[in-house]
Amino acid sequence: MRTGPPVNGKKRSSIRAPCTHGFPRCNDGFVVQYQMQGSMEVFDDLECISDEIEETALGTIDIYTLEEVPFLIQAWLRRGEADRVGRLLQRLVDERNSGNEFAIVKPYIYNMAIAAWAKVGDAERAEGALYRMMEDEVSPNRISFNTCISGWAKSKAKTSGDRACKILDLMVASGIEPDIITHNSVLDALAKSARFGSNDAAPKSVKRLKNLISSFRNGASSIAPNVISFTSVFDALAHCYDDEAMSIAEDLMEDMLSLADNFGSSVPDTKCYTTLINVSARQKNSANAQALLKQMEKLYHNGNFKVKPNIITFNTILNSWAKSTHPKAGKKAENVFSYMESVRNEKIYMLEKPDSYSFNAMIEVWSKAKSLQGAEKSQHWLQKMIIECDEGPSEHSYAMVVDAWGRNPQPQSIENAMQVFNMMVDEYKSGSSKLRPTNKIYNTLIKAFAHSKGEEIAERAEAILRRMEKEARNGFSVQAPDITSYSYVISAWANSGHPDAASRANDVLKDAIEKFYHSSSNTRIGPYNFLAVMKLWAYSSHKDKARHAMDIHREMLRLYDNGQRRLKPSTQSFTMIINACAFSSQACSNEKEREENLQIAIDTLEIMRKSDGTKPNSITYGTFIKACHRLIDSDCSKIEFKNRLISDAFLAAKEEKQLNGFVRKQLKLASPKLYETLINTV
Repeated sequence: MRTGPPVNGKKRSSIRAPCTHGFPRCNDGFVVQYQMQGSMEVFDDLECISDEIEETALGTIDIYTLEEVPFLIQAWLRRGEADRVGRLLQRLVDERNSGNEFAIVKPYIYNMAIAAWAKVGDAERAEGALYRMMEDEVSPNRISFNTCISGWAKSKAKTSGDRACKILDLMVASGIEPDIITHNSVLDALAKSARFGSNDAAPKSVKRLKNLISSFRNGASSIAPNVISFTSVFDALAHCYDDEAMSIAEDLMEDMLSLADNFGSSVPDTKCYTTLINVSARQKNSANAQALLKQMEKLYHNGNFKVKPNIITFNTILNSWAKSTHPKAGKKAENVFSYMESVRNEKIYMLEKPDSYSFNAMIEVWSKAKSLQGAEKSQHWLQKMIIECDEGPSEHSYAMVVDAWGRNPQPQSIENAMQVFNMMVDEYKSGSSKLRPTNKIYNTLIKAFAHSKGEEIAERAEAILRRMEKEARNGFSVQAPDITSYSYVISAWANSGHPDAASRANDVLKDAIEKFYHSSSNTRIGPYNFLAVMKLWAYSSHKDKARHAMDIHREMLRLYDNGQRRLKPSTQSFTMIINACAFSSQACSNEKEREENLQIAIDTLEIMRKSDGTKPNSITYGTFIKACHRLIDSDCSKIEFKNRLISDAFLAAKEEKQLNGFVRKQLKLASPKLYETLINTV
């Protein structure tokens, strides 16, 4: 044991292990032992020691302390504190640059910095540490490059595959030969890119794997792709949209089996086969997924115990049926589930119990059936999950069953949806904290009401919204209503047929505007809510329907001008105002009101025609002609004015190439005589 200089006035010594394989050997943590009055007191205080080193004047750190820095860096690395690792590395570099001959920054110290940033998922800074290493004229080794590439493999960036390939190219250019770890990390990074939306990541991974296979077979390289290599490429193929993905994956599996037979390379294992099954599942080829399961079982029974199907394998197949559009998907999934239970009960091979993923897949496949049987079956599987699944159902499980009843048009369905919701709430009140209601279950329930019809239904949907608001304030539910909650309530009023639906939906819209006016862009209210309420006003019996529709449109304009760019006025929103005018004729009690509504329609069309971006279309012109027809009497005193407005609208539609069957129909309904005159000009 060697004694170093004092820290905080206390004499210290360090217990360290020698460096091996490019990194300091891992201990249980960085241990500093303080000697106090002949006794040893173990005190683990990395922050204190690290701070003292960073605060020491440049060029004055002694050799004993400098020898401790790598072990401090390693300790911070183990704790996932990448920032502290970076700071200590910088301090060591600064000490060297200040002329301290004892400050030597070896490659393994940079490697730990790269590893620290990779560990916390910051691949950008891991790559930056690699470049810093090269700028400091410290030669990177294979560990440096592999660690940096693995950082991109852990990244959730769409470009992670391309960035990993770039590091590999730099590695080769630096004269360092990649090993199988390098290639597998690159393939893994490409698979991650495919998961996060890169369209070319899968083809790139296939090409790299085929090059590895070819180079190994012809003797150009001694690096044989292993099971990890193939699994990564299968994962990339599972997340691409190529119709040939399954065919490519099966060809690669043949290559893998051939390598195993001819060269003794790695044989497929459970994870590899399960990932291959996932390719088929995501291609919505559930039958082929089940055929691959049979292949796994055949290999297992022939002595390859590495390919024993597990619960994840079966869940992948169940999930493929859950995502399938096959008319008998529910029955097919039940057959798989029954077989899974028979394998376990008859001990054909050891298999775990069905878990929450298994049951949720069964609930999902039936919830999409849009039938009474589908809703009943999804609730059956929920009950079975409650009894048999150790983990029990989650809020998502209950929400799928609520949605299943919401999709079903039977009169009793909405009551059944409410019953399932109340079941979950009762479980939460009984102590199941994971079932604390969130917007997911509430919004699914309100959506079920929105898909139903009836005056009472809309009242109940809004009551749920107000309940959400109250329970969020009281802490019962996790979240307050979001924009989706308000949108579904507006939809419920739109489908209700309630005589006061427009006014009630208008109030809900105002509440949403007040609540979400300052929200982030992804939660701000969308234009469809405004259009839905404008449509309700248009078809209402209220005499001021056109003015109400125009007020909503003005509110859209105000919000748009204040930065809510999603609410940009559209042709549809302007046309809604004219439509409200057209349907206001029966609600008008006198000539003055009819003239006011006609003027609104005329002004709206004029604004559209003068606009640079919101031009009238065929629906606009046809609706305007309808408004003129309904709002202007055909007596002798006004017939000329009426015909002039209609003719101008028809000829404008013709000039702007918006003339179609709808415009012609409205013209014929408005004035058959004028129709005969104008139609000859076309």
